[in-house]
Amino acid sequence: VGNMSQSLRQLGLFLLDKAPAGIVDLFDKSAGRGARNWMMLGGLWFCIAGTLGFLGTWLRYDATALDSLANVGWTYNATALSAAIELTLLWGGFGMVLVGAGLAIQSRMSGSALASEANASLVAFGWSALIIVNIVTSIFVELGRFEQTLFNLAFAALAGALLINHLLTLANRPEGAPIEMPVWMLIIGHTALVWGLMANALGHFTSNTQLEWISWRVVSG
Repeated sequence: VGNMSQSLRQLGLFLLDKAPAGIVDLFDKSAGRGARNWMMLGGLWFCIAGTLGFLGTWLRYDATALDSLANVGWTYNATALSAAIELTLLWGGFGMVLVGAGLAIQSRMSGSALASEANASLVAFGWSALIIVNIVTSIFVELGRFEQTLFNLAFAALAGALLINHLLTLANRPEGAPIEMPVWMLIIGHTALVWGLMANALGHFTSNTQLEWISWRVVSG
């Protein structure tokens, strides 16, 4: 991008460290903290996914086992529980561990800390909060395609912050250092995730079922 590179770098740092004013300052900026938080939260989501999986198996055996929770609005819905298990396992467990590993790889390959360790941690907690809101909302309200699309756009915004962090970390590598192949794969993967989530939302709002199908295949494989 020629003479625009420095300006774009400053804009990216502003979006990561200054735009979420106050909140980002709550997180540790030491090297490696962002990747560690992603992987720790991913491990926690694996435990939650295992617990929900056990409840799903139990309720398939006895669908009335948790009827006493009806006082707080609980009603057994096999489809909603299955969706919650999938969400916690894929987007929480596997997803967060892989993102954390990617951040660690990027940092090591670039020979420096992430451009914003604090923002990486902030996004990790935001990602987890979004999963929790999605699950809790699905307990009390039946999530339609429109509501899930809004959640996907929120995930796309968080994934976009990760992509900016990757690009800025790559830009901070030592002068003349080559760009390793794993780094390119990480950037391409995050770009595909952001594009897939946004294109899926566009496909829904424009009733383009082909775009919806193709974009979701990009996201989920």
